Amino acid sequence: MENLPPGTLLDCELYFTKERRGIPSFLKKTGKAKPLIFVFDVVYYEGRFVGEKSLKERREILKKIKFKKPFSILEFEKLRNLEKEMKVAVKKGYEGVILKELNSKYQISYQAPIATHYWRKIKFKNEPT
Repeated sequence: MENLPPGTLLDCELYFTKERRGIPSFLKKTGKAKPLIFVFDVVYYEGRFVGEKSLKERREILKKIKFKKPFSILEFEKLRNLEKEMKVAVKKGYEGVILKELNSKYQISYQAPIATHYWRKIKFKNEPT
């Protein structure tokens, strides 16, 4: 991506215009599904680890980057009703919701990010009732 500063590493989710069912169509290049890349965090920016900054500060860094499709910053809002938000996410075809504390740091281990009590991804098994 030409607008991404060198040495920048993003935390993203790859999705498709035909939801997860679009993966085979995308891989076969049928044109039936197009990629969507939801950006929700930045780990390195211009060669510097920024995980020690709060999520709020990292979101400000993301706003400096001029993303072009298929990239887009995944907007977030204060959680008011988890059950309601899960139902909305299911209707949109998402696989789950991510909960993050606004002041949390991005902790990373040898192989992957560390889910802490400040950060959880809740995946759906079945649609919430």
